[in-house]
Amino acid sequence: MDMDLDKALAERFGFETFRPGQRDVAQSVLDGHSALAVMPTGAGKSLCYQLPACVLDGTTLVVSPLIALMKDQVDGAIQRGIRATCINSSVPWPEQQRRLRELSKGAYEIVYVAPERFKNEAFREALAQTTVALFAIDEAHCISQWGHDFRPDYLTLGEVREELGAPITLALTATATPEVQTDILTQLKIREARVVVSGFERPNLFFDVQHTRSDEDKLERMRQVLARFRGESVVVYCATRKQVEEVRARLHHAGFLVGTYHGGMSDKRRTEMQDAFMSGDIPVLIATNAFGMGVDKSDVRAIIHYNLPGSLEGYYQEAGRAGRDGEPSYCLLLYNPNDRGVHDFFIDLSYPTPDVIMSVWSELRQYGLGSHSIGAEQIANHINRSSKKTNVHSGGVTASLKLLKQAMHIDHGWRDGFPWVEVRDLSRTRDLRVDWDQVALRREIALRQLNDVVRFANISECRQLQLLKYFRAASSFGNQCHNCDQCCGVPDLPEQPVNPVPDSLETLIQKALSGVARTRGRVGTHLVCAMLRGSGARVVTSHQLDQLSTYGILGYLNPEQLMELFDVCERHRMIIRDSKGVVALTDEGVAVMCGENEPPAGLVERLRRKLQPA
Repeated sequence: MDMDLDKALAERFGFETFRPGQRDVAQSVLDGHSALAVMPTGAGKSLCYQLPACVLDGTTLVVSPLIALMKDQVDGAIQRGIRATCINSSVPWPEQQRRLRELSKGAYEIVYVAPERFKNEAFREALAQTTVALFAIDEAHCISQWGHDFRPDYLTLGEVREELGAPITLALTATATPEVQTDILTQLKIREARVVVSGFERPNLFFDVQHTRSDEDKLERMRQVLARFRGESVVVYCATRKQVEEVRARLHHAGFLVGTYHGGMSDKRRTEMQDAFMSGDIPVLIATNAFGMGVDKSDVRAIIHYNLPGSLEGYYQEAGRAGRDGEPSYCLLLYNPNDRGVHDFFIDLSYPTPDVIMSVWSELRQYGLGSHSIGAEQIANHINRSSKKTNVHSGGVTASLKLLKQAMHIDHGWRDGFPWVEVRDLSRTRDLRVDWDQVALRREIALRQLNDVVRFANISECRQLQLLKYFRAASSFGNQCHNCDQCCGVPDLPEQPVNPVPDSLETLIQKALSGVARTRGRVGTHLVCAMLRGSGARVVTSHQLDQLSTYGILGYLNPEQLMELFDVCERHRMIIRDSKGVVALTDEGVAVMCGENEPPAGLVERLRRKLQPA
């Protein structure tokens, strides 16, 4: 088997050596033993099941909560010569049927599914005709009530495993304390398993926690960090969508080119932002924790937490997205004690008190049995108008509806863009089947996780050592990592020098205007800049901008320099943008591009201050 592993690693994946922990996990699986792999983001967890899938006889079934990313995972596996597919709700039904037929024939080495797929009868029938050689569960901490991202859909996987005949099982997670590790194996009904914990030590990451008194303090430190890493990839995590937009506005005003990513944006817009960040066209991304899971970008130079994270597991997973290429990178947590209030509020909404749940149920009973066109906001408004004692938030109502649905008192959802609730019985409040103990336990766990982060922010010992202790991982450096603010003090962050521009400013302006001319009024400024930089982003190639003669001619400028160039050209009326953001040349711009007129003196002088021509 050792020979098979090395051969498959080289032939299928093109790697000469394993990363820490990978061989141990893969070998355990091939020896017929179930395993739990706890490896941080970027440590190569997917290889732990993809490699055995190349060697084992039968199908490797991979459970993942990330439907949106399954296609990328499948495409990556296919590029390595692995027969892989995914079956989920994003796949058209005729294609699902075809894939189910192929699954029943054993045509695939790897099949990716979401946990709710096991409720589908057609899928279970196809699976019953398949030999499942390996049952792999990604993001396995989602099955544990002690984990930072518990998901009820995962609770069925223990029964699913038994129905499959208890095949060799591999659970994988980036963050799991010993308590969570034990719970994962218990929920999956695995009696014996090899537990491999590796890769938690990140010697290339500098961990820094700065105590702040105001948003201005935070913004000043962020400006220093972004100036130090100007033109390089940085992610700023915020606790709420509102804060994402506020921080974006402040940083944009300070002259930084930034993008945003959060759950309130359309799928199309989020995809565009992620694509632009991955390709380097937008160097700074301001995001909620909706961004990052499954994202593989190796050259992120800094991660900034604008707010206190909700758990150390979440913090370490997000901070670990920096420096995955092994180069020195910086992780900054901006701590203000008042930030705790945001998470206390979230906890109150996510795990409502019995009074809130009973108030919601009392309101629903008044509607009677059957389906009603009403949603969380309306229910909250009705309760708040009718009761002086109870004040509920629509978020607390949403959580209450989920609990009442789990207890089978109601069903609820959205139809044609409008919410609805179906009342299935008229039980008295004292007879509700809600699992009150479970709600209280989840609330207790969330508060404990938050307290752990607060303690981490206030320690006076080595930051990385405390993180390793939290996950019960071994330290190779003793008691000091010599790469955090507690070991070394607050680092100086000198501003990144701007590289000299090889062209004259007049030539630079003409090249930029030529790029606008070549796009023929079809796209906006960001796409023109991406084309001039030679970006390989999908949105650039899909518009065939990589076929233009101006593609890559300003590749020596970073995105911020290009956007500054276009802003100056627009102020001097050499280019204009319509209501949709599409950019085009003015008559003056055409004249300057063709060399008939000189660029305005004010434009050249402004650029001279921003750029350094050779």
